[in-house]
Parts: sequence; structure tokens; C-alpha cells
Amino acid sequence: MNTLRHTPARATLGLALSALVVGCGAIVAQTGTIEAQAPLTCAVVIDETSSGILIEGMLQSDEAVSGIYRLRVTRGGNVVNQGGSFSLRAGETETLGRVVMNGSTTGLDTDMTVEIDGRVFTCPTAI
Repeated sequence: MNTLRHTPARATLGLALSALVVGCGAIVAQTGTIEAQAPLTCAVVIDETSSGILIEGMLQSDEAVSGIYRLRVTRGGNVVNQGGSFSLRAGETETLGRVVMNGSTTGLDTDMTVEIDGRVFTCPTAI
């Protein structure tokens, strides 16, 4: 689970996802190994707005892929679970889930996984 400990700077989703592509270059599979040739980049992108926080699960792929995703957001006693199937064309970026909450990121936890062809990937949080 990704725990946020500070308030993120406001950024556009595209820039945050681009920074993850450059910064990560690989995705961690649930086995704990690095998948150096993964054709995709995923992230939970958090943006602080004037009315609260926007949490979005993002996926970008270099090749056509389809699978399922799971996004879990918790803060205090509130739990939001989202999930479903997706299909992306090569070079496409897609928002897979969206949660809006009042308040700040204090106590916020996020967890997102993407499953493609039986391989499960854990997506980092971009702050």
C-alpha cells in the first residue's frame, strides 16, 4: 500500500505520468522482481484541488494490451474500491479509475494493480 506523508504539489496528469515513465522505466510485479521489458507504465496520480483531492489510476502502453485493474483508496474509515476491464491501443493513455475526496492527503493510502495475461503489476503513486 502506498502511504502519502506530505501534501503533493499541483501538477497535470500528463506531466506526472511522463515523470513516472522517465523516473521508473520498469514496473514492479507482485513477485517482487523488476519487469524491465514491461510494455506499459501505470501510476496512481494525485492532484490537490481547491475543493479537495483528485486521485486517478493511469495506464500508458507502448503496445496494444487488455486486462483488469483494481484501485483501492483509503483514508480514516473511508474505503473506495474500483476495478474493471480495460483495453488500450498502442501509444494510448487511459484513466482507469477516479476518486474525489474532500480535505487533504493526510492519512491517504492508495493501492493499484493491473493484471495483463496473468501477470500482476503494482502501480506506484505519483505525488
